[in-house]
Amino acid sequence: MAPKSGQQASTPSVPVLAEISEKEVQKIRKRLRTFRRRAGSPQDLLGNQPKCEVRKSPKRGLGLFATKSLRSGEIITLYPADGVSVYFDCDCGRRAAFVHTFPGMDAVMEAVYSMDVPAVAGRKCNIVGNPNDIDDPAYLGHMANDVAQLKTTASPQEITIYERVAEKGANAVLCIDREDRPTAALVVARRNIQSGEEIFVSYGAHYWITTTAFLEQAALTSSASSHPSDRVLLNEMD
Repeated sequence: MAPKSGQQASTPSVPVLAEISEKEVQKIRKRLRTFRRRAGSPQDLLGNQPKCEVRKSPKRGLGLFATKSLRSGEIITLYPADGVSVYFDCDCGRRAAFVHTFPGMDAVMEAVYSMDVPAVAGRKCNIVGNPNDIDDPAYLGHMANDVAQLKTTASPQEITIYERVAEKGANAVLCIDREDRPTAALVVARRNIQSGEEIFVSYGAHYWITTTAFLEQAALTSSASSHPSDRVLLNEMD
């Protein structure tokens, strides 16, 4: 998840796939609109003082670090919906479609910098953070690292070890603000965090296994920026 205002792109006709309709796409966009970046810091959730920033991490390239002491249960930052993808099953297997994008967003970014959110219109949805947009401390959730990771071929024992290490090492958690009508994706401190401490979350075993498998597939394509066969671009930025 760790290592933009873009020019508006034209929007082609949405119903590219029979499996998802224009009506569904518009409903998903409308429901998840509140997850996008707001103009100005969302002070109602975060207050006035920045709480984190992106720095070089000793373990994972770039990482998220606290810029002040944080209390357990405190909201640190938000996970931005710079992009939105929808997953569904069809005759040719599991597919994903982009229903909202940012400039430069591709299938690899979608796989790495995404967070599950509650289903909309019966569709499994992910929000995607732009890894090149890391200046606003209010929207840096996509830059928090996991303290551990897994390979595609992880054994049940290795998964158990990962879950134990990740649970112990994560000082924050990714969550949504409320179950009934979610409006934001949050990074919340699980314990007190000192200023200067790196902020870790657990991505979960499923994230590592599926994402690693996808990246291995993408590496076999002629270009990592091209869309592998299980990713279908519906439209550019709306």
